[in-house]
Amino acid sequence: MNSRSLTKISLLVSLVAIFVVAFTAKTVFAQFSTASQDIELIVAPTYPLPNQNISITVSHFSINLDAAEITWFSGNKEISSGIGQKKISLTAPGLGKNVTVSVYIRSLNGESANAAVTVSPSEVDMIWEGNSYAHPFYRGKTLYPTFGSVNIIALPRIPNGRGGFFNEKELVYKWEVNGKVIGEKSGFAKNSITVNDMIFRTPISVKVIITSLNGSAFGQGTVAVPASIPRIFVYENNPLLGILFNKSIGVGITMDDTELNLEAFPFFITSVSRNSEEITYQWSLNGQNLESQSSGSLTLRKDSANDRGTANVGLRVNNAGRAYETPSFFTSVMFGKSEESNF
Repeated sequence: MNSRSLTKISLLVSLVAIFVVAFTAKTVFAQFSTASQDIELIVAPTYPLPNQNISITVSHFSINLDAAEITWFSGNKEISSGIGQKKISLTAPGLGKNVTVSVYIRSLNGESANAAVTVSPSEVDMIWEGNSYAHPFYRGKTLYPTFGSVNIIALPRIPNGRGGFFNEKELVYKWEVNGKVIGEKSGFAKNSITVNDMIFRTPISVKVIITSLNGSAFGQGTVAVPASIPRIFVYENNPLLGILFNKSIGVGITMDDTELNLEAFPFFITSVSRNSEEITYQWSLNGQNLESQSSGSLTLRKDSANDRGTANVGLRVNNAGRAYETPSFFTSVMFGKSEESNF
């Protein structure tokens, strides 16, 4: 056999060897890929809270799990095992902690599969405040006015895997309002949203899904914001002490002096001030409109200190262009002390 023939045989053997190696590698990769795609672990709820009861369900697209032996592990500890044991229940760890749950499947014909999922609970506080009016000494938050707007801020506590938590400006936010994704208000570091709901619906349902940049950490926050009914609070304006914000006037008030000054504050209307041009006040006395009184202030006077009687005072506030923002107020003013009173 000459050298030329030996060269051809050597080349042929090399090609066969390359083909065998390539074919074997491709077959192994395909089996691994199929196994990883066929098995799935589903955690419910998807975004678990700290110490919440959760469930994990396994599914496989080629193995009959009802006839397979399924073993579950929490970390390195076996927590459940049995034929057809497709679902387990457990308690999520506390905030800042995580647990890895794995499953091993072995079918009757010897097929096997395994998968694992890490459960890392998170919390998201949803803080909201309506864009409506309240006087400066009001201790609560302003409410959401019907057909108005509300500001919502998400404050996440999502573990970063380094013993701490992500800063809220390091995360990606996807906002949903009444089930609709608000794409233009979603994105990186967008942890707040202003909702303007022009459809009569209460409450507004707002959800935010938060993820880290690489998608390894996530959380969810939800809040239902009820629409409020505007109210009018009226206070006495004392000549010496000023407006008595500590106590609003109810269904009745006694007028002991010759003069009573009233100040009205319309709460939870769409305005930044009670003196806005869009807001009008209509006072009435015993059913008759007081056309000369168009501000939030009203002064009542009696002719003498000995006058006695009762007057019905009413007030209606209108916010121009907002038909649902027309709160009313009524009270009875008794002139002088009651004759039956011991004081």
